[in-house]
Amino acid sequence: MEEESQPSPSVYEKLLIFFEKGTSQIMTSEEKEVQNPKVFLGALGQFCFSSVGMMIGNKMGMEFLKDPETGAALPSTFVALQIVGTLLLLTQFQNKIEKDKLNLECARSWAPVFTLFAGMLYTSAKTFQYVHVSFVIIVRNVGAIITTFVEYLVRGTSVNAEIIFSEIIIVIGTVMYGYEGLKAFKDFWTGMQWCLLNVLCQTLYGVTLKYKMENDEDIKDMSKYTMSLFNNLLCLPYLIIVALAAGEPNHYGEILPKVPPHGWLLILVTCAIGFMISTSGFGLQKLVSATSFLVINNMTKILNIILGVVFLGDHLPSFFAFLGCFVSLGGGFWYSFEVMALNEKKKRERIDAERRDVEASIPEPEKLIERRAG
Repeated sequence: MEEESQPSPSVYEKLLIFFEKGTSQIMTSEEKEVQNPKVFLGALGQFCFSSVGMMIGNKMGMEFLKDPETGAALPSTFVALQIVGTLLLLTQFQNKIEKDKLNLECARSWAPVFTLFAGMLYTSAKTFQYVHVSFVIIVRNVGAIITTFVEYLVRGTSVNAEIIFSEIIIVIGTVMYGYEGLKAFKDFWTGMQWCLLNVLCQTLYGVTLKYKMENDEDIKDMSKYTMSLFNNLLCLPYLIIVALAAGEPNHYGEILPKVPPHGWLLILVTCAIGFMISTSGFGLQKLVSATSFLVINNMTKILNIILGVVFLGDHLPSFFAFLGCFVSLGGGFWYSFEVMALNEKKKRERIDAERRDVEASIPEPEKLIERRAG
């Protein structure tokens, strides 16, 4: 007699998964069965706090490191300062850095990761040079589509129709918002270009990092502090070269003296937050998939938009733009909802398959005894 295929979870079951089980269901069936909830929730809390703080801090920091009259800015210098600050903080955690991993072989294995990391940081700073926080959040929503596509190619992660439809909704909302943004931002296309490049770097970084941590023998057992050291130390030369090539030192004399004391304090705070997001990000990446990591990022978007409006003077150009924002974020949450439900279905199927294998391995007489005992 053939086993019946596992039915898809109903809408009610999906709601239970999404709202009752919450973040505990972010882990996929490919990940470890047993995780310390305190460790997971601690990494989740640190990452969400630092993610919100970093986005707001980066936007405010770029305002201080930009000349509004000439349009000159110091994005590479800003990111380099954050990296130096992170490296200085890492010196306080030397006992948690594996010295045996600090070799050329590990550095070569890490090369794709720190290259994408440098690209992600630089394109983020360039984006904030032209547009505000809400714009970045809405456009970054399309990263879900790229992540799904890349994870399918690299890791064979399956999707369903609901996930595809949710991604279409994200695109529709982003286009609605972007149509109004085209009228509101004088540097709309420049900001859009840098933002899309940032989405690409961010997506490839997340998937590459997860792949390396699962498959590369030199990397999979690294501590988050060793990973952070590799990332920040090895990407620093990239940023110095870009700063020199863009002629940023030529503008130091006109921009840096104008930065007020509270501006330097803010830049210093972003260095500390950068250290926190670097280490907590690695800790969280070890617990969840790249897609689930994007799901967690979605959870911080509403708060980022609210803080951008309250503290940075962001505004939605029109009701149509507000509707586009609502549609795009709604699509993002639907996407998260469906990813969690699909992961739960896979987990149940795997457990059922293991149970059938165990039952099939029991000799017939023993099964008979079990039935009679039952």
